[in-house]
Amino acid sequence: GSANIYPIFSYNRTFNNHWGIESVLPVQVKLRYRADDSNFLYFTTELNGANYRIRLEEDPVLSDEPSLHLNKSEIRFILSYEREIHDWLWFNIETGFRSNLEFSLRSEAGRNAPMLIDNAFRAAMLFSAGIFFVPPRKFLE
Repeated sequence: GSANIYPIFSYNRTFNNHWGIESVLPVQVKLRYRADDSNFLYFTTELNGANYRIRLEEDPVLSDEPSLHLNKSEIRFILSYEREIHDWLWFNIETGFRSNLEFSLRSEAGRNAPMLIDNAFRAAMLFSAGIFFVPPRKFLE
């Protein structure tokens, strides 16, 4: 696809021992609640998107197009919980929903290009769980 370059603004602030905000605008805003050193709760809104350039030389229907452009974008609303299992091992679980903004195939790049395929996906729930490693606290001191 083609690269899109947008200005971003980062704002991170801890208001007190429990509440804080982490943001990279216009992509993500994350409200953070810290119950203690081992438990975190996040309320996140994020905007995701990508575009791809596709060449279909062998396809009999679309081979007359020099290239196709697939554009996708969505907005997600997520609730996440992170808990420390050990000094260097954490558990994460998150749920929320995603809403499709665009998922289209165009004959040229750009919003005003002729659309070949347009999809209208409904909002969907999302869920994930994971385990991740972090540097031990003694390495951070």
